[in-house]
Parts: sequence; C-alpha cells; structure tokens
Amino acid sequence: NNSNKNHKNSIDMLVEKEDYDHIQTIDIKKSLSIVKAGYLHKKSTSVMKDWLKRWFFIIDGKLFYSNQSFNIQNDNDTFHEEIHAYQVANLLISTVKQVTSKEFQIISPGQRGTGKGGGVYELLGDNEEDVSDWIRVIKLQIEGSLVDSSINNNISNNSIKYITIDQKILNELYNYNPTCADCNSPSPTWASLNLCIMICIECSGIHRSLGSHISKVRSLTLDKWTENYIQLLITIGNKKSNSIWDNESASSIPINAPREIRESYITNKYINKLYINKNLI
Repeated sequence: NNSNKNHKNSIDMLVEKEDYDHIQTIDIKKSLSIVKAGYLHKKSTSVMKDWLKRWFFIIDGKLFYSNQSFNIQNDNDTFHEEIHAYQVANLLISTVKQVTSKEFQIISPGQRGTGKGGGVYELLGDNEEDVSDWIRVIKLQIEGSLVDSSINNNISNNSIKYITIDQKILNELYNYNPTCADCNSPSPTWASLNLCIMICIECSGIHRSLGSHISKVRSLTLDKWTENYIQLLITIGNKKSNSIWDNESASSIPINAPREIRESYITNKYINKLYINKNLI
C-alpha cells in the first residue's frame, strides 16, 4: 500500500544501497545518554564520491547516521522516541584521524556494509570548531577504560566479571593470533583493545607511545580482562585488523628490528595510515 511504499522511500533516502539491509530501529529514550549529535557529510561509495549530508550521533559508545534529527536535550515535544539509523562504528574499537581542518576519518576493524560498523568512513564538517569537537568526543570514547568509558557506563561495576587469562585461554588466542600483528614475533603477550590485535612486548612499547586514543594497550598475562574483549581478539584479531591497516604492499618489520625501525613502521601504519587498504574507503 501507499503507506508502506512511503515508509520504504523514506528509508531509501536514509542510507546508501550498501547499508540498506542493516537499518536499525533505535529507541532513543531507552538508550543511554547521547553525548554528541549533529549534521556531518559522509563521502559516498558511489563512482562520483560525492558528499552526503546526514544526521550523526553517538549513543551507547557507537556512532550512527540517520536522516532523522532530534533534540539532544530531549526537552521538547519534537523528540523522536524511535529512529531508523545505520551503525558506522563501535568507537571503543576504532581510531580517528583528522585529515584537514574540516575533514576526518573513522577507522574500525571489519568491513563496511555489515551493519556492525567497520572499514573507513570519511566525514566532513561545516566548520573547524564543530569538527574539533567531534574528534574530541570520539577520542574520549576511545580513551575509556578497559570496560567503562568516562562518557558511557552501561553496566554497573558490580556486575562486570573480570577474569585472568590462563594458559588455556592464551593457547586459544594463539590459535587465532600466533604472532605479533606488526613484527610476526611468536606468542605475543600484549594486546591493543581498540585495534583488536595481539602484539609482542617490544611493539607494545611503541603502541603505548602513540597515545590511548590510537592504541589502548593491555597485558594478556598481567591485566584482568572481560570475556567481551577476549572474544574481540578471536573474532577480529590480527588477520582482520591487518586487512584494514596494512594492504600487504608493505612488509611487516622483522622480529629483531631495532626500536627506530619499529617506531617508523608502527607510526606510519596506525597514525600516518600509509598502508591502509584504499578499497575500504
């Protein structure tokens, strides 16, 4: 009927073709506090690569876009209880890079078009101030602690189950990530939470120097973990993460590489993004 047709047309206007099958209906009032919302332009995946204006918002630690705007303060009658939106990224396992004063990128493990966030999104703001604030808020999300973000805290501390990774769990992780994601050193004992990779102790020192908004480093044997983060190292891990960060035209550094070689490669890989898979942009 006409009402169903109009509803479909309104959703067609919401997202690109690749995202259509993964529309989510989000109950704003039942979700946690919205920490940032506003219009941004996203680069299209079409041949024209044109910029599409969409309403973006951060809620429950995730970035979405929609064609339905709402009042972030929820203090008037125009507030939407439910909106249709598409998930761009889980910010807790993402990185952000400012490209120009008005343009930035969100990079997440996984592929675009899955409905779970992933790949590279290029975003453009209307002014420098707004872009700076988006980047500031996103970095705060990324820099959240192991489980609880300083902005979003959707689980009571008393209900979080921490576990120590024993040899059995470590062996399982080695089945999926047998070597360091950067230098291929065997049996890595460190990990980057937001990059979802396992790394050796030598490379972990370089990762720490990048800042926690780029790489949030934890020890697999010294720190306590949650099952969710362990699962991310299995379901995403080195292979899928490197499919984004290194397009295989650049060789990983040798196991015995000196610090300056490691620092150059890791900086170019995760900050300068020289080896990123351009097919995902």
